[in-house]
Amino acid sequence: SIKDIPAVAEDGSVVKVSHSQIMNGSQRWTREGLKRYIPVLSKIAQTPHLTESMLIFWMSPTGDNRIGWDDDKGWANYAENMAAVAWLAKESGLKGLMLDPEEYAAQGGNFAQYSLCHRDPPFEVTAKLARQRGREVFSRVFKEFPDAVILSLWCFKKFGFWTEEGRQPYPLNNVDQSGELLHYFLNGMIDVMPPEVRVVEGAEAYSRSATDDFFLKQHVLSSTTVLPLIAPENTAKFRSQFYMGNTHY
Repeated sequence: SIKDIPAVAEDGSVVKVSHSQIMNGSQRWTREGLKRYIPVLSKIAQTPHLTESMLIFWMSPTGDNRIGWDDDKGWANYAENMAAVAWLAKESGLKGLMLDPEEYAAQGGNFAQYSLCHRDPPFEVTAKLARQRGREVFSRVFKEFPDAVILSLWCFKKFGFWTEEGRQPYPLNNVDQSGELLHYFLNGMIDVMPPEVRVVEGAEAYSRSATDDFFLKQHVLSSTTVLPLIAPENTAKFRSQFYMGNTHY
């Protein structure tokens, strides 16, 4: 993770931010401000026993900085921030980006980015916007780093509760009725994934994944029961480019 990143605010002033504040609709991260990290990150990447080094960033806003799904300017700013750090990771010789989509700010009572709220258009409209935003953000990421590894602490694994481990007969309807939007955003990412990209489903399950056979169970559940949440045109990419992680906490 990196900190003390100089970001340019809307009024032109420079503020110092950290890896947790990248999802922002107005503060712009620049390559000029990030290039000073290249020497130390390159040294990490060249360390023989650190074979899978990645840069970590939050994929949710901090504080009350939720970006409206219909805010073109805000999403364009976030996309450029992500492009800048993808460039940094590529230039430094790292494997890619590690993303944490947990809604830390929302747990404090603010609005969750990936859940429909009263500020948003109707669900059907917002779902289409979420997929569009996924395409916009990750098309910039993959332009800078076309063979990146994207390790997410969770992707579609988040929806295990709604899919009921494969027992829910209408999982997509069940998820949609809850107002969830992350699966649409992730489908937008898959839409623009080049064939060289690898996505690792972190399957954040805490210490249970260290027990006997739990990884096998999670691999089966994560690779099969979420298929109804994958757009049909993205199924082949999901099957060939998503890998399941064995997470230890």
